[in-house]
Amino acid sequence: MRYTIGLREAHRHLAKHIRAVEEGHEVVITRRGQPVARLAAEFGAGKIRDAKWRAAYERMLQLMADAPLTGGEIHWTRDEIYDR
Repeated sequence: MRYTIGLREAHRHLAKHIRAVEEGHEVVITRRGQPVARLAAEFGAGKIRDAKWRAAYERMLQLMADAPLTGGEIHWTRDEIYDR
């Protein structure tokens, strides 16, 4: 879920909004009503609430671990990855 807060609110309650980001929310910070920044979790960081997303993420990590590497390149086409 994405929500918007003002710069003053972000300054006063940053820890609360960081916890929300860890739970999967995205926070847009505005100054005088104009978006100036976005708080979002690092990829793979925080709590993952959706079980289907978590399963897909784990499967992607497994595919990456099983990928044949030669000089840092994966030898799969995009279609092969989607098929897997």
